Amino acid sequence: MFFGFVIPYVTSEYFKVSASIIGVLIAMQPFGRLIVTPLVGYLTDKASKKILVMIGSFGRTVSYTIFYFSIIFQSVIAFGVGIFIQGLLVGFFWPPFNTLVAEKSSKYYRSEAYGKRFGMIGYGSLAGAIISFALFALGFYIFGENPWIQYSPMIIFALINVFAGWQFMRKVDETIKYQEEDVLADSSIGKKPLSSPSTNSRNWIIILGLIFLSMTVLFSSMNEHTTQPFLQVYMYENLELSTIYVMIALYSSRIFSLIAAPKLGVIADKVGVIGFVVVSLIGAIVTGIIITTSLTWLFLILLLMDFILATAGQLLAQNLFSRISLSHRGRIFGLIELMNQGGWLIGPVIGGWLWDIFSPKAPFILSIALELSLIPLFLLALKKLRKNMDERIE
Repeated sequence: MFFGFVIPYVTSEYFKVSASIIGVLIAMQPFGRLIVTPLVGYLTDKASKKILVMIGSFGRTVSYTIFYFSIIFQSVIAFGVGIFIQGLLVGFFWPPFNTLVAEKSSKYYRSEAYGKRFGMIGYGSLAGAIISFALFALGFYIFGENPWIQYSPMIIFALINVFAGWQFMRKVDETIKYQEEDVLADSSIGKKPLSSPSTNSRNWIIILGLIFLSMTVLFSSMNEHTTQPFLQVYMYENLELSTIYVMIALYSSRIFSLIAAPKLGVIADKVGVIGFVVVSLIGAIVTGIIITTSLTWLFLILLLMDFILATAGQLLAQNLFSRISLSHRGRIFGLIELMNQGGWLIGPVIGGWLWDIFSPKAPFILSIALELSLIPLFLLALKKLRKNMDERIE
């Protein structure tokens, strides 16, 4: 979370670059992930998931260290390299991690399982926020904007990631998997002979469903990253809030939405598909109100709602991804990660361009259009995939 806060802050307030350059720098992270994700998706199904997760953890250590010293010595190029390496190496982390969560949970409680994962991230973010906020404020106010102290949480978190990766290797048993009693014996994709007309038809339906699902993920990621990098810049310029107030607002909203994720997961398991439609509609309305209000308190409440809705949408989507194929979960999560990073690459660049050419509200207007487009894409994907999933829920 500190990493996400610092990138827009350093680029806009420290390096004094334009919104377009901010977009390009932020896009270096998903660009790195795009390069490595196809390989990671394949390796997740073939190799040790624990080793891949450890590579991702150690990758954060390397990138945070580069990131820290690039700020200290005021090198924009090194800053971009650190962001790129963060994307490249952390790309090894999420597909195997998400696959492990799916393998160790029931399909009837999958959203709750992912919600618990988000919840633990939330508690970690709370601890990280206390550390980073205290040191950032100390360096900013007491020591006259001393970068050695302000950005020292990066070194602390770099060391913590080494410890986390090593503990994961020691304590997680990837051979233990949850087995559903009602999994169909012939459900795995590709088990039937390729010459069977019904099998060929089924495979084409699945491919078409995956195309719609990939577009849903791409547009969802574009929706998030077209606006997210510029939220705090928007708060500086339009609400005239100080850096510390912006930091508190963003931290508290994100942490609360993550800590609430386990409860959101329980709800998501109960409401199912209709929840994604509702979340997208309300999300578009909330974004519309955000860019029309000048009331700081209302903006902050809506910001919290937006983060909660985004978390709920992710839980609903990940539940669906995890149930498509038992034997190819790594590849499915790799594909989803590829589309997610594609949206992360495109979103900041388009958002920065819209901000510079038109107005600060332009990225948010595009976000509304993207969020509404998710509904038909998701429903089309579900229509094609629903009867062809390995794990079906009636």
